[in-house]
Parts: sequence; structure tokens; C-alpha cells
Amino acid sequence: MVLEYSEKVLGVLVEVLKKTRESIFLFDRSGRIVYANDIAYSETEYQDFSEVNITEIFPMAIHRGHNGVTWQSGDYMQTFAYRQNKTCYPVKLTCYFVDATEGEHIVAMAVNDSERYNAVRNHRKAMEDVEAANKMKNEFTANITHELRTPINGIKGMAEGLMNTEMTPQQEETVGIILHCCSNMTQIINDILDFSKIEAGKIEIVNAEFSLKKFMNDQLAFHSVKINEKGLKLMVNISRNVPDYVIGDELRLGQVLNNLFSNAIKFTSQGQIAIELTANKLGGGETELFFMVMDSGIGISDEEKDKLFKSFSQVDGSITRRYGGTGLGLAITKQLVTLMGGTISMDSEKGKGSTFSFTVKVHESDKKASDPVAFPEGSFEFSKSLPVAAKENISVGDYDLSGSTPALTSMDIPDQQAFAGEDGDEEGDMAMLRNNLEKLMICIELGSWEKAENFATTIRNYISQNDPERKNKAFALLLNVRKEKYDLAMALIKELGEIYGV
Repeated sequence: MVLEYSEKVLGVLVEVLKKTRESIFLFDRSGRIVYANDIAYSETEYQDFSEVNITEIFPMAIHRGHNGVTWQSGDYMQTFAYRQNKTCYPVKLTCYFVDATEGEHIVAMAVNDSERYNAVRNHRKAMEDVEAANKMKNEFTANITHELRTPINGIKGMAEGLMNTEMTPQQEETVGIILHCCSNMTQIINDILDFSKIEAGKIEIVNAEFSLKKFMNDQLAFHSVKINEKGLKLMVNISRNVPDYVIGDELRLGQVLNNLFSNAIKFTSQGQIAIELTANKLGGGETELFFMVMDSGIGISDEEKDKLFKSFSQVDGSITRRYGGTGLGLAITKQLVTLMGGTISMDSEKGKGSTFSFTVKVHESDKKASDPVAFPEGSFEFSKSLPVAAKENISVGDYDLSGSTPALTSMDIPDQQAFAGEDGDEEGDMAMLRNNLEKLMICIELGSWEKAENFATTIRNYISQNDPERKNKAFALLLNVRKEKYDLAMALIKELGEIYGV
């Protein structure tokens, strides 16, 4: 009875082995194959394994040795199985001893891996083709843009020469249009060149020591004429903790800030542009610079934000027709920020404006400014209706855009007692923050958003020097107050209140 039952079980097992999708080989220590299932015969195309050694099927995985065959241990090694006609196919192979035979026999189980292997190979080939095509495209782009630059520079030079001659008003206007078109074309060419360099991985960050204060002064001076022409208000807040000198890539940082600054001016027909800069020491001689560029321009909807940082993309085709541009500016900006170890993000509401914020990492420098820049350190605002802040953190002034160079006129700063305890102690500072948070909450509840902005700015200026989490909450609070977003502003007040015990 037992023998009959054992034979029945054995028959079932043999049927299972025949139906499995794996090729199964049973072989002895010398490699002689004593059993193979149907799929093994089918895939290897052998009619008989009696004269075949297992090393002929798996020559790269199973080898003959002095003490018998050997193989790499582990689950499912990647290798190849060879057919009778010497062609091969990829498999995942595993081998193990059969305990019932006291180690005299080994089982090899092979799963045909052709589908996955071919998919990987095809994907790799497709990637190589794409890389080759991109390389050709980038080389073509670089060549054609360089070829375009030469005649444009020639036209520009001739037009500039004409400007120095006597012309009628109509001729002068025509030459001015030619120069304007040349400048626009040059900018487009530069954008395309930069983008192709970034794609090809040919842009390198060149770190050198430079004056951060002078850098900001140059940026403001450059854009002040256009801001004045459009009748916009310009506000700048530079925190006291911003170092005089840093080590970084001044050219690429300028390219990023210039693009965001230019976009803010381009898309704002009335209202204001605001620039924020603060710094956060990371340790190890490294500092993180935090920039914010805010405007009261056209803004964009949440649905359109996904297009912002994509190449050759603008949120609306009508924007290109109305404002111009290639749609490469923000794509380049994002790549440059990433190369400088930072991140970039934006917040916007259609019809109310946009805020772009980005960080970059620079190295500290011991050098101090020998000559003062055109504006004092700290925060200066460009409307007397805006709030002032604590002396120890910022200084406040008006920015005069009537001239070609920025000029600053000082404002009265309230007594320090309005912002801190009598001795500047920590308890007094905390009391000041709690007091301003409470007043801010009351203003929002009453719908007095203008006064609320005053308190939010004071809070922002005071606590933005702390850790990045509090700094970002303070900036976000001011931003939401300016946009009169009740729920978001109150939620941030609650979060800050928990920190400062309100």
C-alpha cells in the first residue's frame, strides 16, 4: 500500500515538473544530466541529454572542477543557456543540492529571461540613440547660433555708428528700433546657447570671491530705469546677516536674479516689485542665500504652474505674442539654481501677482567691504507707508528711482523700546513678538489688511534670522497677508504662536 501511494505521489510530481514554466535539470557531481523536464528539452532544442554535460548548457555559470562541478551560490543568477545549435538565450538560474541523495545530485532551475533582457537592451539602445540625437542637436544649435550672432553684431555695430551721425527724428527712431531688435535677438540666442550647454552638461559653476552688496546694488541699478519708466514701486529687504563678501558664481547668480527680476517687471503693469535677501549659515564655512522676487503682475493659475519650468513653454500662447520671449528663461533658471546647490519654487494667483523664491549655496569669505555701497545694510523699503523694523536687525529708507543710480534717503526709525525689552533681553524680545502676533490677528479679523501687513512685515524682519523653518513661516505669513488670504494667514499665525507662546 505504501509503495503504491509513493508511486502515485511520484507520478504527480513528474506531471508538475512537466507543466512548470522553468527548465529543470537534475545532474550528478560530474555534471551528467540524469533528468530534464519537457520545457528544458523545448527551450534548449535537445532531443537527448544522455551525452550532454550540464556545463555545456550553462558554460558561464557552472564549471567543471577537480571535485566535480561548481557554480556561483545565490538566488537566480543572471546568465545564458546554450541550445544544441550553439545559440543562447538569457536565463535566471539557481542551483542547489538534493538532500535526499546525500549531496550526490544537484537541481538546476532556469527561468527564460528573454522578454526582460530584450526590453532592457532595447531601452538602452533607445537611450543611446536619444543621447546621440541630443548631441547632434546641441552641436547644430551651438553652430547655428554662433553663425547668427556674427551678422547681428555687425548690424548692431552699424546701427550704433549711425546713432553718432546727424539724423532726422524718423531716422533716429528707425535706428532705435533696429538696435532694440538686435538686443532682443541677442538675448534669444544667448538663451538657446545656455540651454544647449546645460543639456550637454557643459556649464560649470565657477566660484570666485565677490561683493554680495555690490552685486545687489548693480542689479537694482540696472533694472531701476525700466521700473521708473513703468511707474512701479520697488521695495528691497536685505537682512543684516547677509555677508559683505562670498565665494560663488557671480555671473550665474546674476543670470538667475536678472531673469526673475526682468519677468517681474515685464508682467507687472502697475503696483510694485519686491526683492528679499537673507542668509543662513549652514556650518563648515557654507552659507545659504535665500532670495524672493515678488510682483503684483498678471499672475498665473494653479493649473498653469506645471508649465513654468519646462523648456520652450509659456503658460499661454498669447503671452508670447504680447510679451515676447522663448520660454527658456525659467527652464535655464531652474537648472542654474540646481547647479549652485539650491532649489526654486513659486507661488502665484491669477490677477494678483507671483512670488518666486530660490536658494543657492555659497562659501563664506573673511573679506569685509572697504567702501560702502550705494545703500546701507539691512532692509530698506520704497514707500513711507510701509512699516519700519527693529534697529538691531534692519535699517529703513526710501529708494529714489528718478536718477540713473539708486539713491537712499533715511527715514526716522522708532525707538528700540517699540520692538524689544528695555535691555534687549530675550524675554522682552519674546514679548514683542507675541504682542505683534496678537495685533496682527486682530487686524486680520477686522479685515484691516493694510495694518496687518505692517505687523506681518515687522514680525518677518525680526524672526527671519532664525532657523530656516521659522524664516520660511515668516515669509509665507507676510505673503499671505499681502494677498489677503485669511485662512492661510491665520494658520501660520497659529503655528508661530505655538512657537512663541501666544
